[in-house]
Amino acid sequence: MKVYKFIYILFFVCFYGCIKEVSIDFDYKKKIVVLSNISTYNQTNQFILTNNIPPSEGPMGMENYYITDATILLKDEFGNEQQINYSPFFNKAYTVDSNDFKFIEGRKYFLTITTGDGGEVSASMKMPMGVNPKKYYCDTSAVAYLDTLNNTMKRHVDLSMDFERGNDYYLAAAQVYSTCRYLNSHGNNNIDSKVSYFNFPDGDGPLNMDAVVSDYVSDTISTFSISIDSVAYFVNAIDPAFQKYKSTVSKQLAAYQDPFAQPILIYSNIQNGLGIFNGNTVRSKKIKFK
Repeated sequence: MKVYKFIYILFFVCFYGCIKEVSIDFDYKKKIVVLSNISTYNQTNQFILTNNIPPSEGPMGMENYYITDATILLKDEFGNEQQINYSPFFNKAYTVDSNDFKFIEGRKYFLTITTGDGGEVSASMKMPMGVNPKKYYCDTSAVAYLDTLNNTMKRHVDLSMDFERGNDYYLAAAQVYSTCRYLNSHGNNNIDSKVSYFNFPDGDGPLNMDAVVSDYVSDTISTFSISIDSVAYFVNAIDPAFQKYKSTVSKQLAAYQDPFAQPILIYSNIQNGLGIFNGNTVRSKKIKFK
């Protein structure tokens, strides 16, 4: 089972209904493209509506058309619902706070989007069931050292983790909480509290990683230390629909720049539109050292 790298953060939401395949012809003025960032871990979840592939995914020079006059209606299988509108203060997105509407693992959700010109798209999805990290381990025996070439002090931390795989795709990551201290040549004591993020490599068995915690040092220092305060392990369960969408988008963009390439069908679960309504469920465990 493949493990995908932890990124912040952007996560799309899983769909168990009718999936369709559509071809993109790069004329989006009459199309609705839906992209979502849904996670049980997020305080706020976002939807981006465009008539185009987002700039990060589209060919260079392609203009992006954001849809700002739509209304989004979210419902769950128990009848709870929330209407959200466009917010220019959140990266041109439609946002919903988890205090107002919660995405819960194993629960089915329904999405209806109505634009100002009367267009309407819909989708449904079921949040995947999460899995707990197990057999997680942290070796903090390595001592801190000074990297004079890069003006940093560093400390290696060996991390390992395993978890039960199911039918979904997973990304695994860790956060290392540390306290970095050093005394500079002027006698000033500096203390930094840091949170470092690390992605576990892909693999099917127990995952292992050599994480390096570091802190920039601007002065000549006389003494320094890095203490490891705690380590949090994360397993993020994602429905395979997201990977299919991302994979076909990448292939389509590559084909767009190759006149001899065969057309690629974009994987989509948006009815009457394009894009992906997909989510991820995050579970975590934390080890404290102080």
